[in-house]
Amino acid sequence: MTKRFPVGKCCTIIGSDFSFVQVKESQLYFKSKPLQSGCIHCTVLAPQNELCPYLQYRIADKFNFLAVCRMCAKDCRTQCKHHIGKSKSFTSVWTIPDINKALRENYTIVDIFEVQYFPENRFLLKNFVQSLSSCRLKNSGGLDNLETEQEKLDYCERHNSKMDLPSNFALTPENVINNSRQKLFYKDMTNGLFGKFSQNSNFTKTEIVYSQHRLEELASKFEILEIYNLSETAVVVEYESNRTDPNLKGNVFIGSEITAHARIFIHDHLKLLQSRGIQVYAVDTDCLFYSIPDEVEDPLIFSDCIGDYKYVIPKDCEIMSYHALGCRNYSILYKDPRDVLHTVTKVKGLSLKSAHLCEPIDHRTYENYIEQHFQNEYQSMSIPQVRKFAVKPFSRKESTLRSFEFKNDLFMKRYINKDDCDFKTYPYGYKAE
Repeated sequence: MTKRFPVGKCCTIIGSDFSFVQVKESQLYFKSKPLQSGCIHCTVLAPQNELCPYLQYRIADKFNFLAVCRMCAKDCRTQCKHHIGKSKSFTSVWTIPDINKALRENYTIVDIFEVQYFPENRFLLKNFVQSLSSCRLKNSGGLDNLETEQEKLDYCERHNSKMDLPSNFALTPENVINNSRQKLFYKDMTNGLFGKFSQNSNFTKTEIVYSQHRLEELASKFEILEIYNLSETAVVVEYESNRTDPNLKGNVFIGSEITAHARIFIHDHLKLLQSRGIQVYAVDTDCLFYSIPDEVEDPLIFSDCIGDYKYVIPKDCEIMSYHALGCRNYSILYKDPRDVLHTVTKVKGLSLKSAHLCEPIDHRTYENYIEQHFQNEYQSMSIPQVRKFAVKPFSRKESTLRSFEFKNDLFMKRYINKDDCDFKTYPYGYKAE
């Protein structure tokens, strides 16, 4: 809602035009004009004493590392002994907003191979986000805990002003209700569009086939995964294509810059927390997990507004234990003001309520898994689970038995100093001053 995105013709900088590309005050320029949107293929050198590197780098086409030395990340070395810039530097394609942010974080551009930039950018998504966010907030029940009419008016005015909502989408005490299903519907609609910009084109395809000739044609060109009997004269065929044609229904520039702006937003707040002496435990594209001393004021803003943070667990609770193996892979045990214990466990890709699990996964089993199977190295284990999947094109669901690889991704991207009793993690290649 607050960022501009590229429009119009994409321009390419190659060859002799590189002489017009300059870095001034941590900002890329081309012929004295600041570059804001597009992508750049370049080689960069990261600051060696940075505990929280910004730029991501993909290793073996599998994992994105946040490291300060390429060879150390590739070989998972905990002590960097490289002195040559070629071994330490990273070469990849990043968005221009990412590189501008990296320059502000003391990264150095070593070489540039190609730049694709857009001279023009606009607020393409502002009205879309405003309208759907307004509909979501109207169903969020934000007024449920407010008693006086003035408190309700202040809530609506604050949100209308913060999100710059036009009159036809403005919140009022009369139109804000509590409807969780509608709220989730509008949230999914918003996120669904953002994902379409970067959607891959190599998904499986489904087609209704009416002739033997077409069925044989599909079988000769593609790998058929499933065939459903639709009627006496038609079957539904799901097949997989090995072609990697460009997806003309998406826009990789807009999609990549959406996530780039999110990374910049989160990283700026990560630095803000660390500058106040606040311990940060986990960072993801859209969340921060940290503990704050009683005497320190929280610098982040919490509200229902877009761009503000929301609490995962109640603010006034007491955390009894916290275990994690990476982002979206954690378990929290906390006590509410009435001294009632609650547990929050999330493992991305694992159905915690699966009937085939050996035992329900809560804070106890999560802690046992870590103690029994995971030490200070990368390990994994397979857990059987029953998952439901939709049967296309029929409106029904079926169950299937699948295995989930439970692993400590944390140690794939950072390492723990064995001499450090605080279990502080470090990026590969890190060198203290």
